[in-house]
Amino acid sequence: MKILIVDDDVIIRKGLSEGIDWPRHGFELIGAAGDGEEALELMKLQTPDIVISDIRMPFMDGLELAERMNESYPWVKLVLLTGYQEYEYAKKAIEMRASEYLIKPIHNMALLQKVIELGAQIEQERTYSRQVQEGMPLLRQRYLQKLVTGAAGSDFHSEIKFLALPLDKTVFHVMVIKIDGLHHPELLKRYSEKEIIKYCVHNIARELLGDRGLTFDCEDDEIAAIVTGDADPKGLFESAYAFAEELLDQVKRYVKTTITVGMGGAYEGHEMLPKSYQEARSSLSYRHYTGTSQIITVHDTGLFADMNELQLAGLKKELYAKVKLGLTEDSLAIVNLLERKLFEAQLEWSQIHLLAVEIAVVIFQGMQEWEEEDAGRKDFYTVCKELQELETVSDIFRYLRAFVEAVTRDAMKVRDSQTKGLVLKAMEYIDQHYSNENLYLQEVAGAVHVNPTYLSIIFKREKDINFSDYLLEVRMKKAIQLIRKGELKSYEVAQQVGYPNPQYFSVVFKKYTGYSPTE
Repeated sequence: MKILIVDDDVIIRKGLSEGIDWPRHGFELIGAAGDGEEALELMKLQTPDIVISDIRMPFMDGLELAERMNESYPWVKLVLLTGYQEYEYAKKAIEMRASEYLIKPIHNMALLQKVIELGAQIEQERTYSRQVQEGMPLLRQRYLQKLVTGAAGSDFHSEIKFLALPLDKTVFHVMVIKIDGLHHPELLKRYSEKEIIKYCVHNIARELLGDRGLTFDCEDDEIAAIVTGDADPKGLFESAYAFAEELLDQVKRYVKTTITVGMGGAYEGHEMLPKSYQEARSSLSYRHYTGTSQIITVHDTGLFADMNELQLAGLKKELYAKVKLGLTEDSLAIVNLLERKLFEAQLEWSQIHLLAVEIAVVIFQGMQEWEEEDAGRKDFYTVCKELQELETVSDIFRYLRAFVEAVTRDAMKVRDSQTKGLVLKAMEYIDQHYSNENLYLQEVAGAVHVNPTYLSIIFKREKDINFSDYLLEVRMKKAIQLIRKGELKSYEVAQQVGYPNPQYFSVVFKKYTGYSPTE
């Protein structure tokens, strides 16, 4: 930790320099200056961590030095000293963001203590800064995922500045790059791990994009790219398409695999990123019809206008949540609403097929939250193939309804099994701790790792009795057993079943059994 002392008084300067054993306390004195100008010259040669400066000095005083340091060395801590106990000096020192403001004369040990405290603060800030820098890739990744899905919030410019993201342009375009056959045994045999393949594609994409945009992880076998520029949207789209063509060629040449690129539209304003991203995802879904190893634009699919007007993202998100929870009726209601919207929109047949595939994707995503391997379950490819063979909208949605009913029924079985297990664990905990007078729903819920309200609901549903009534029943039955043995007095029985107040126990016991403990 480096120290610089600034004072026009030679005696004070020497006293601060030599009167404190700086090295012993972990500090290195890099110089002593007679005024602010000299201090700035020394700082050009070697930047200190802490500057201790008098306020009243000729040529350049401590307040002006503080102002100059704020401009050029904002991270350096400043301790200002003055022999004048005037409010204006203190006020000005605070405005200059001085770390400390001390009144002279000050004892060397008191100054040393302040400097030690500032040193600890600097170490803490450096630790935090290192942690932020180490976590920056993850922070960027999460923010970009939120940005393209519309969940990033409104402070766009502050976020991209903090994360150092090159998104300060006016026009934006999003594409989604899918690595074909990422899980294929032959490809994995060549690279040993799928992450290596993805890393290679990332590197090629980043090199080709340069300062025109950025890439980030999307799904398991997908990468998203944001292309930016100050040109008109049409010009940016053409530039992005050229980038995609070159990327296809280089991945095939150097990685020895293929990619499929889905391209959304190019728009002015970062607010349009989610729209472009959704168009890119929809375009990519179309590969089930057109094949892989190619570029599919939103214009190619015919989705550019009509499908976006449907605004189905919210419904698909809701369907995912309902399937995940195994709620059959709610899931079917959403599928029915989707069908009505399609009839009203009068989309082309290819668009209807694509939306059916997207709905199937949502259902499969919901299944993945709970489903175990099932040899009898249709895989995604089979479902898409069967959907493609259907010839009417009614047939497609009849198929989807049957599919939803099957998967939500299975989901409910899984949830019922999990629920029964939770309730049994809760009952076991009650049986073991009923003597604890402070045994409440919150404690039991914490023991089985669920929300108290949720435990209360599933307890009532599974056992047809409220949690509090069950706890009372356990305590009363145990009390009856102890009383029948005749070995304990009434107040001793009360304590053993969780009632420290014998009178209250007697009231509760009589209300439950119709008899007092004595009777």
